This record gives sequence, structure tokens and C-alpha cells, in this order.
Amino acid sequence: MTVPTGPVVGMLLLVMLGAAALSSIGVLTARDTFDRLHYVGPAAMLGGVAVVAATVVETGFGMIALRAGLAVGVLQIAAAVTTHATARAALGRGELARMRQAHDEVVEP
Repeated sequence: MTVPTGPVVGMLLLVMLGAAALSSIGVLTARDTFDRLHYVGPAAMLGGVAVVAATVVETGFGMIALRAGLAVGVLQIAAAVTTHATARAALGRGELARMRQAHDEVVEP
């Protein structure tokens, strides 16, 4: 007798969807580029892990799960590199200096 995996897979995919939705809300409400970059992480990390876990629950440890894990691993590395490159580009544009100037204008009367 096999255990029904539908509810478990559904919950794992809801975790992925929740991480993506909350990250999207965070990106929309963040003040600046660097804050937005911080909100992208949970969707990339938690969402990918949840999808791989759902794949393992549904298909077991096999070639499909291995391929899903490798794909998510590549996406994790790509997300980290892209985040770093975006932050470096924002620094090169002078984003940090503008943030400091705006902060000083708000703090000082």
C-alpha cells in the first residue's frame, strides 16, 4: 500500500508560492535597490528547495529528482551571481551615495 503524496506535494508547492508572493511584496515595498536585493533571496532559495522536495516526494530518489536538484543548484548559483552583479552595478552608478544623501536630508532638520 502506497502513501498518497498529493497533499504533501501540494503543501510544498504552496510553500514555494508563498515565498515567491512574499518576496514580490517585499520587492514592491522596498525603499531602494539594496533592500530589494535582500527580498529576492527567499524566493530563490526556499522556492527552489520546496520544488526539489516536492519532486523527491512525488517521484522518489531517482533521475528526475537528481535533475531537478541540479537545475535548482544551478539556479541558486545564478541567483547569487546575479544579485552580486546587480549590487556592484548599483554601487558603480552611485546608488549608495544617493541613498546616504537622502538619508541625511531626512535625519537632519
